[in-house]
Amino acid sequence: MKSPQFEARSRPIRKLFTPARLEWTWKKKVRYDMGDQVLRDLVEHLDFHVNLKSECKKLSEEVCAGVYTPAPPMRLLLEKSKGLCRQMVVPTARDAVLLQCLSDSLYPDISSRAPSTNAFYQPKDHSFSKKKVKKDGDGKIDGYGTMLAWLGFQEEAFKFSKTFEYVIVTDVANYYDTIDYSQLRNTIAGLVGVKESILDLLIFTLSGLLWQPDYMPRTDTGLPQMDLDAPRLLAHCFLFELDEHLVANKIDFARFMDDINIGMESIPRAKMTLRDVDLILQTRQIRLNSGKTKILDKSEAEKHFRVIENGVLDILEAELEQKAKEKQPLGADGDLMLNDITQGLIGDHFDGGNGDKILKRMIGICNRYQFALPESDVIRIFRRWPSCREIILRHLSVFRLNNARAQAYKDLSTDPYIVDDASRIEIASALTSTCARSKLYQEDIDSVIEEFLFRGIYGFSSAITLASKYRDEAYLMWALKKQKSVWQQNYFAGRQAGALAPRFLKSPAWSEFVSVILDSRNDGAVDTFRFHEALRTDNQTMLRIMDIVKKPNPSRGTRINHSKFMCLLSVLQNQQLPTGQRQFLVKAHEGAWQDIYYLNVGQSAAGLMNLMVGGGTPAEIAI
Repeated sequence: MKSPQFEARSRPIRKLFTPARLEWTWKKKVRYDMGDQVLRDLVEHLDFHVNLKSECKKLSEEVCAGVYTPAPPMRLLLEKSKGLCRQMVVPTARDAVLLQCLSDSLYPDISSRAPSTNAFYQPKDHSFSKKKVKKDGDGKIDGYGTMLAWLGFQEEAFKFSKTFEYVIVTDVANYYDTIDYSQLRNTIAGLVGVKESILDLLIFTLSGLLWQPDYMPRTDTGLPQMDLDAPRLLAHCFLFELDEHLVANKIDFARFMDDINIGMESIPRAKMTLRDVDLILQTRQIRLNSGKTKILDKSEAEKHFRVIENGVLDILEAELEQKAKEKQPLGADGDLMLNDITQGLIGDHFDGGNGDKILKRMIGICNRYQFALPESDVIRIFRRWPSCREIILRHLSVFRLNNARAQAYKDLSTDPYIVDDASRIEIASALTSTCARSKLYQEDIDSVIEEFLFRGIYGFSSAITLASKYRDEAYLMWALKKQKSVWQQNYFAGRQAGALAPRFLKSPAWSEFVSVILDSRNDGAVDTFRFHEALRTDNQTMLRIMDIVKKPNPSRGTRINHSKFMCLLSVLQNQQLPTGQRQFLVKAHEGAWQDIYYLNVGQSAAGLMNLMVGGGTPAEIAI
């Protein structure tokens, strides 16, 4: 039931949440952000995309009528260090669109009221301002969004280590988890001219995404952490009061969210500054992290920020880029880089300060130029630096599967160092992206799938994603039935189950698969199942995603991400697809057919019997 004042209060909401604005927000921003979530959707939310007009119209009507409520999100753990985990939230597509619209409406006012340009924040999407950031070295680097902001923050940190006798390095303890909504609301209300009803909707939506375990009472504390702009923008502006104090006292500082660096002339001044900063934060019921707060002298600051190493890497990257343009051999450079990483691991060179960021940067260079690290180093990095797990797994996936890499995937999947959900999801994503030229390693892959299958929702989602590439329909059906009690009750896991449709279409298990999905009465499973049905039977649906499906993903070992491959199968199964377009799609994704599993699935599920590998026949190829 709405209040008598709702009609008047809802006018700003109706003005903001028009179907056209929601559609634009999805197309330009949210669709890409959803692809960056830790849990990858097996159809990349393309079912929402092809029905965008009707979905946005429905969402607009719900919000404007006052009956909108956020759907239960997925929550998963992402290890920070030493077993301590960050709880990540993965919202539904419609909730993500609404949050982004709210964030966009606040951003101009918040940005214009920022007390200092040294509090770094940019929206993730590149439709906002894009500019160059000069790094500590010879070159310049393009960036936008959080990357642009982070580079600017790093640049200021490098300056502090050279300019000031002392540098304070600190952050806020458990920042997102301790932000009180009443304090947040007061802060935003003092910054922007947005109407009260917009703020009400923002707080209502974020509150609905908070963790409420074991039927316990809801608390109005804590921003949900997700890979979207809205919570980051609020966390950024919540500290404007602190920025104002530092500016008013002519204190040089740099801030990126709750990470704060401050340049100081003496230790007494540094201690007084920390005292005042902590007291200001206490008025908002948050505190500095005493365990991470340090006062560094100039030499210590230079080591902490790894100024010399960053400068060396700037020069190295420029040289490698030039050599690659001139098509010079990079073998010697690669050997040197790999040796530096190995020796750095042995000598604990990446411990302390920003060592993990140097390591990530070096791995990124190896990924770009395909310098293959020893598998022993991969496992060591995975275990010791949780912040490097995603990039080191991407490194493993860049190269073709062989005995050592297959064993590494197996070892990682059973690694007792894994205490979070995200690591298993990322292992599955990397192994799915790996190009397998032979089935010689099937036993190791099977071990990974079996290890994951019975580890709850996230284990099931990871295992079923792997099995949709590496196992046959009989196994997929067995897994779906065996774990039905797990995925049937969860919308997101159900989407993974329904998205298996193109694998079953031409198999004897098709009818059984349809029954299992429809009988589950899981909305997610039915949504993705019907989407694949539309792709193979409805020309309009097929045409709406053709521009997306036809583009390869060069950064993947298979040159296509797995979700897109599953959609590609359904498109190729469409009997109305013109022969010319079919041939174009096959040619566009010739990198995928280099993978023996994708090759076999393409032949059996889509009837592409003329697929070739390297000009040869569609048979197994040994490395």
